[in-house]
Amino acid sequence: MNKKIWAQNGSSLYLGSPSTGHEKLGSLIYTVGLDMFGRFFLSPVAKSYDFDYKIYDLQTNLVNRVVKTYTKQDGNLGVLLNGSKGTGKTVTAKIMCNKLNLPVIVVNKRYEKAQVHMFLNSIPQDIIIFIDEYEKVFQKSNEMLTIMDGALNSVHRRVFMLTTNKLYIEDNLKQRPGRLRYMKTFEDLEPSVVEEIVDDVLEHKQFRQDCITFISSLSLITVDIVKSILNEVNMHQEAPGAFADVFNVKKLEGYHKIVDITDGGSEVSMDTAVVEPSPTFNIHNEGNYFRINGSNVGTVVKVLGPETIKVAVWLDDDMLGTGKEMILRIHKSFGTHSSYMWGDNGENENRIKSSEKFAKKIEVLQGEGKSKMPSRSGSRGSLIGEKLAELVEPNDIIMQEYEEDGDVMEPESEG
Repeated sequence: MNKKIWAQNGSSLYLGSPSTGHEKLGSLIYTVGLDMFGRFFLSPVAKSYDFDYKIYDLQTNLVNRVVKTYTKQDGNLGVLLNGSKGTGKTVTAKIMCNKLNLPVIVVNKRYEKAQVHMFLNSIPQDIIIFIDEYEKVFQKSNEMLTIMDGALNSVHRRVFMLTTNKLYIEDNLKQRPGRLRYMKTFEDLEPSVVEEIVDDVLEHKQFRQDCITFISSLSLITVDIVKSILNEVNMHQEAPGAFADVFNVKKLEGYHKIVDITDGGSEVSMDTAVVEPSPTFNIHNEGNYFRINGSNVGTVVKVLGPETIKVAVWLDDDMLGTGKEMILRIHKSFGTHSSYMWGDNGENENRIKSSEKFAKKIEVLQGEGKSKMPSRSGSRGSLIGEKLAELVEPNDIIMQEYEEDGDVMEPESEG
């Protein structure tokens, strides 16, 4: 007759040697508890992790890899999933737990005086130890390392499933696949996933492109954020621009749109630029190098207004003024992730054509396109046209126009 080692008291399971009880834990989800006598116990809370909503950006390849590795090798397995709230790391961890079909022991608090690691390591069967938001539970304690090291001496296997909002792990866990085999950081949603959510959730389809454009300008793009924006659009039947200034999201900042007004025009030349110096301009900027996305283009020779400067374009070798000047109006823009450059209105193609035209004009001013400009490290770089063509996506960011209130000073007449 098999020995019953789990005593049941109400819904709580205590590890011991009772005459009646349970031989093994079922493949359920359990939480760890500590009673008034200092004894640890487990409470079953669910049969499995259920999802009553559609799962987007399912990490099928990663899930299958973890399951296959566990079934193909002996020993313990560690998985760490990192990312901001709403990026899908916890959902992915729960799916892995379901697929592995083992008892899941959820540790959701730290026990200061009691030694939870001894309890976990004494469980005589294969289990998953799941710690969601690991850095909040253990902070900078080495207790997780103690649990892992203790498990090395057990004849039973452990899967350590950890998630973090801000990546923090013990130095002794870094580059130690024997302890943590897999680490993945969950980042912004891919454009295809955003489009899928928009098509599923958005009721007023006339706002589809407006929603995608607005979402692509955010500094953080998660399922929760995308759904919240779409819910607002559905509720109020208006495009995101109507509530952009009051909605609790952050847009990409620190970028600028350049308009070449040398010949009296107002056509956008680049809406992809990080410029130095940046507006608001003042007399102290005169004589400074003018840079676009870290590359030197020329010298600021005159400040014509808070957002308007005259730039002398450099020659190719000695960074001397060519005598050719450009008048540029520069104002703030919000950024857009480069991977989100899509749409049905030809916006991407127009940006590229505009940037190429601007680059070609600087080439001509620098001498029939033979000029070179310094690279970001200070050494000579590629041809100006090639370089500015690269600037269509500076730092993987594409610019979107940002409308600002207030008057802009016009260039002074040259008389």
